[in-house]
Amino acid sequence: MENGGLIEGCRIWWEALQHGGVLIRVDGREGTILLDTGESKVVNLHAGQIAHAPFAPKDRVQDSDGKRGHVVAEVPGSRYPSYRIEWLDGSNSVVGEAHLRPAVIRDPVERLAARELGTPDDFNLRCVAADMWARNRGDELVSLNHARIDLKPHQVGVAHRVVTNYPHRFLLCDEVGLGKTIEAAMVIKELRARGMAKRVLILTPANLQRQWQFELKTKFNEVFSIYNRITLQSVAQDHAGNPWSVHDSIITSHQFASRDEERQRQILETPWDLIVVDEAHHARRIRQGNRIQQTNFFQLMQELVAKPENARRSCLLLTATPMQLQPYELFSLVEMLRPTLFASEQDFEDHRVARKGLNQLVEEIEASASDQPDHGIVERASTMLGMSASDVRTRFKTYADLGAELRSRHRLSEVLIRNRRAAVGGFTARRAFRIPVHLTEPERRVQDAMDEIIREGYERSQKERRNAVGFLMVTWQKLSASSSRALRASLERRCERLLAGDTGDRLSADTIEETTDEDESLTELSGGASVAIYAEVERLQAVIKLTQAMKIDSKASALIEKLGEIFADAHDEKVLIFTEFRETQEMLRELITENGWGCRLFHGQMDPMAKDTEIERFRDSDGPQVLICTEAGGE
Repeated sequence: MENGGLIEGCRIWWEALQHGGVLIRVDGREGTILLDTGESKVVNLHAGQIAHAPFAPKDRVQDSDGKRGHVVAEVPGSRYPSYRIEWLDGSNSVVGEAHLRPAVIRDPVERLAARELGTPDDFNLRCVAADMWARNRGDELVSLNHARIDLKPHQVGVAHRVVTNYPHRFLLCDEVGLGKTIEAAMVIKELRARGMAKRVLILTPANLQRQWQFELKTKFNEVFSIYNRITLQSVAQDHAGNPWSVHDSIITSHQFASRDEERQRQILETPWDLIVVDEAHHARRIRQGNRIQQTNFFQLMQELVAKPENARRSCLLLTATPMQLQPYELFSLVEMLRPTLFASEQDFEDHRVARKGLNQLVEEIEASASDQPDHGIVERASTMLGMSASDVRTRFKTYADLGAELRSRHRLSEVLIRNRRAAVGGFTARRAFRIPVHLTEPERRVQDAMDEIIREGYERSQKERRNAVGFLMVTWQKLSASSSRALRASLERRCERLLAGDTGDRLSADTIEETTDEDESLTELSGGASVAIYAEVERLQAVIKLTQAMKIDSKASALIEKLGEIFADAHDEKVLIFTEFRETQEMLRELITENGWGCRLFHGQMDPMAKDTEIERFRDSDGPQVLICTEAGGE
């Protein structure tokens, strides 16, 4: 044979790549190879990298359909290399070498007979995988094997309760830090594994969209598309009809979903199987005297979840602050999920008052190390159950039985799930305290000047119904409380625009959301050319001049002093700092670095890989001592 046995239709082996394949075309010194991986390559046949890999008698082989057998003998005289094959079913035929592959033997007995033994590392890996699979095969949650995280018992418990209770409509109200996002993701994964949630819509604050997308992809291999103005336009251009029906997995923000009537109509027409709402307390219905007010977002949620035709639609409302809501607000969310749970708002309030203290008693019972209920708990339980203490002892032999009965007596438990850090345990104790800061005289003058500008701006925005100006006033109020640098940067940009004569247009709601969505600096937003602002340039420049005279903010000075105390006691201590604005973040980084402490930043404009890198650096004992985060690092 030419080329060292390399002819069209022969099996080859590429040593450098450790891949087999078929030589499908020869053109002089060049050949085209189709690797078993499906990749096609043009190679120099005389380079010595490719070798003919013929089969020998008794070699185990399989054809392109996976049919297996063994080689009897090579068939001479054929145009292409060919072999007579005896198949496992007893039949035999002549097959070209190009259509044969070394058999992949998966049966353990066959592998032993063929003396195909793996390495010890392969064996150990298979043992670990088999153990993890077998451990959860009997569990009612079939998706546990597919999460790339170490799940906490309470998270598994929440997911199990949601998916085993139909309809799957719950308020998930675990305290901050207990993993409501993970619980919701587990429910999504589980319902999809059971074929019950093909179309999923996640509604979240704008600045948390990418965090949800990243968590779902990296931890649960669930790919979600983020819908905003730009992506929605792109989808609408490429697909006719309702763009919200194009993808089965969508994340969008509260504001974007509820702002436009046509957008709401399209969302409502899409046949969702599961709705997940993060920070659900933003869907507000408030009673003021005899008047009831509700947000656009609440109205959208009411249509998506509470209408009779959507009563079987799965829904998870996530909020860490259910008890901080007004009773009417909480009742509105409960009624949205389970309209038959309470006969009226008064029934809800009467039941809530009557069961006051029940949750605390249940938590004490569940946290107790004893099996037998003590006298004090029995007495309290008997009052709540309307039974005598002796009847309680007779009927409930263990704490678990008593706790379960007490919990069942609170109707809210049918729809609301709340785990507390103290009851779950295993977390570092939190000690909250404030550091008093007193404004300097220059800071006081800046604050007084901004108070006047903001007050006038509010009055004019309400009088002329200029919502964009009202939004700018809120932004400046936050900037004033954050740092002098953040405020100064905003005012300087605004002055540049005003002096350029750009003062008349309104800032659109879409622009507001898109600018803040990526954790963009709000000082950029407030300096934008399209905001109609009424404060004169001279007044703004006067405030700028005051901020320029300030060497260091009182808050920043107090922070540096506190960090000095912390690092004096423990040089390798780790400190996590949160701030809303990027300018403040950068200012603090400079101050902390000047004092000789390692410091890194975490914010929403970083790509996922960069975020992971900064987190790993911070966790490293030799890494930076301080990590400064915007809200994007909240989780």
